[in-house]
Amino acid sequence: MEGEARVKAEQACFLPCTDDEVPIIGEVLGMKGCYVATGHSCWGILNGPARGAAVAELVLDGRATIVDLSQFRLCLDRQ
Repeated sequence: MEGEARVKAEQACFLPCTDDEVPIIGEVLGMKGCYVATGHSCWGILNGPARGAAVAELVLDGRATIVDLSQFRLCLDRQ
C-alpha cells in the first residue's frame, strides 16, 4: 500500500523504540507460543541480559521471576 506510511524520523542509526518509550515484552496476543522483546532503545544493550533471562523463563516456565514483566504489555493490549 504505497503512500500510506509517513516518515517519523530520519537518522543514521535505528533504535527500536515505542511511542510511549515502554518496551514491548511478552507473548503475542492470539499467537500462543510466540514471544517478543523489543523497543528497548539504547538501553537494550545494558538491559538485554536480564530481559533475555526473563523472556527465557517466560517461554520455558510461563512466567518470569528474574524481572517483573507486568509493566511491559504488548501494544495491542495497551489502553
